Amino acid sequence: MTFEGNRTKAVILIPTYNSAGTVRETLGSVLAQGAHLERLAAVWVADDCSEDETRSIVNATWDSSVPLQILSAEQNLGERGNVNRAARTIRAAADWMLILHADDVARADWLALMLERIDACDTHVASICSSWDNWMPDGSVR
Repeated sequence: MTFEGNRTKAVILIPTYNSAGTVRETLGSVLAQGAHLERLAAVWVADDCSEDETRSIVNATWDSSVPLQILSAEQNLGERGNVNRAARTIRAAADWMLILHADDVARADWLALMLERIDACDTHVASICSSWDNWMPDGSVR
């Protein structure tokens, strides 16, 4: 399922709210996905009316030829409201939306695995999930 050369009609959505302390690392993990990142149509950040430096950190951190789109809410909608607003906006531009929250760090092979599943799935598939580990304050992973 590709378009525009080798770009998959998929986007990453990063919902944010006062995420200045974590969003840089989240975006860094997305940027570290290597050549697989170039297959995306865009990366979207849906900011839920943050009162900190989230948006400026996002703009300063993003360094890719893959387009970055920022949706800024005029009032706080809550997590679900923010994600739903973004999904309504994005749905015309993408068949797949990969959600990575602003306090998540993607594993090095996360995007490759997700795109592999997308490429292999039937048109009737509506959702694909990935696993996660809990990164503890002491640095251990469970």
